[in-house]
Amino acid sequence: MRKLSSLSFTAVLSLFIISCTKTGVGDSSSSPSTSIGVAGPGSSGPGSGGGGGTAGVITAGEWNDLVHWDFWNNLMANDTFNVFPTTWGFYLQNKVTVILKDVSGKLIHDAKISLNSNGQTASAKTSNDGKAELFASLYQPGFTPGNYTLSAEYLGQTFNLGSYPPTQTLVTKNISVSKSASNTLDIMFVVDATGSMGDEISYLKTELKDVINRAGSQLPGKQIRMGSVFYRDIGDDYLTRVFNFSTNTDQLNAFVNDQNAGGGGDFPEAVDEALKVSIQDQQWSTAAVNRLLFLILDAPPHNTPAVMDKLKTAVTDAQKKGIRIIPVSASGINLETEFLLRFLSISTNSTYVFITDHSGIGNPHHNPTVGDYDVEYLNNLMVRLITKYGQNVD
Repeated sequence: MRKLSSLSFTAVLSLFIISCTKTGVGDSSSSPSTSIGVAGPGSSGPGSGGGGGTAGVITAGEWNDLVHWDFWNNLMANDTFNVFPTTWGFYLQNKVTVILKDVSGKLIHDAKISLNSNGQTASAKTSNDGKAELFASLYQPGFTPGNYTLSAEYLGQTFNLGSYPPTQTLVTKNISVSKSASNTLDIMFVVDATGSMGDEISYLKTELKDVINRAGSQLPGKQIRMGSVFYRDIGDDYLTRVFNFSTNTDQLNAFVNDQNAGGGGDFPEAVDEALKVSIQDQQWSTAAVNRLLFLILDAPPHNTPAVMDKLKTAVTDAQKKGIRIIPVSASGINLETEFLLRFLSISTNSTYVFITDHSGIGNPHHNPTVGDYDVEYLNNLMVRLITKYGQNVD
C-alpha cells in the first residue's frame, strides 16, 4: 500500500486504519483492501453525519482505469457490464496512447494530438506527463480501425507524427521544438445541489473551502483559476448557478457557502446541462498545464436522445480543450451510473473518485467495481490530485 502523508503544517496527526471489502468482477485477483488514511488539517476523523463545519471528514477512494486498462477490459467482458455501452451509446475501444517530448526529451503538456483512422477522428491534449489517450469512434459500436495517422499542434506549429498499424497502441515521439512550461492551472467544481445531496453538500462546502485554500500552497508559482457550477434539474428553482473563473478564493468560497441542497424528486438530474455550462460556456485558459473539472454528484443524467447528444458534445469539447473530468460519486450511484462516470473520466484522460461509507456521512454509497484502493479523506485526495495534475513534469 502507498504510504499516505499529511499535508498539515500545524496539526498533530493521528492515524486510523480502515478496511474495505469489494467484490470486483473485472479481475479475478481482486481482493479486500486495507488502507491507512491520515486526517487532514483540523480534521477529527470520520463523522456520523449531521451538519458540516470541519474539513477532513468525508472519506473517498480513487481508481484510474487508464492505469488499470486490462482490469477495465476484463470488466467490459463481464455480462454485468457489457450492456452499458449500448445503454448510454458510449464505446471505449481502440485506445492509442501518445507520449510527446520536445527536442531535448522533455515531456510536453497541452499539445493537441489528433488521430485519423478509417474516416474517424479523435483528439486529446497531452497532460503534464506528456501523455494523451485517444479513442477512435467513441460513439460508434463495432468500429474496426485500420492504419491510423497522428499529428500534433503545439505553439502554433503542426507536426506530422507518422502513420501506424492498428496493432501499435503506444507511440512516443519527439518534435523539433523546445517545451514551453505553463504556470496556469484551471479548476472547475461542478456540484449536484438536489435534495438527495443534503447531508453530503453541507460537508462538501467545508471540504471544498479547505481544498481551495490549500491547493495554492501545494503549487507555488502557479496561477490557479477556479470556478464553480451548482446544478439541479428541470422544474427546480434553478437549473444552474455559476461562478466564473477567478483567482479570488474568498469570492469563490462565498459562492460555495451560499449554496444549499433542494429540488430534484426523481433519480436523474441535469448533468448534461451542468457539463454544457461548465465546459462550453466558461472561458477556460487557452494555455495551461492542465484543466480539471471535478463533477460531484449522486445521480445520472436523463437517458434521452437529446441529453445523450449534449453529453457527447460536452465530452468532445472537453477532449479538444484538454479538460479532464474527474467524477466524484456520492450516495445513490448505481452500477449503470458508475459505468457512465468512469467513461467520462477515461474519455477525458482522467481518473474516477468515489465517496465511501467509512465516514458515516449521507446515505449508503455504491461499492465501486474496482480493484484494491486506498481510503483517504476527500479533501486530501482532491488536493493530491490537483498537485499531481498541476505540477510541471519534465
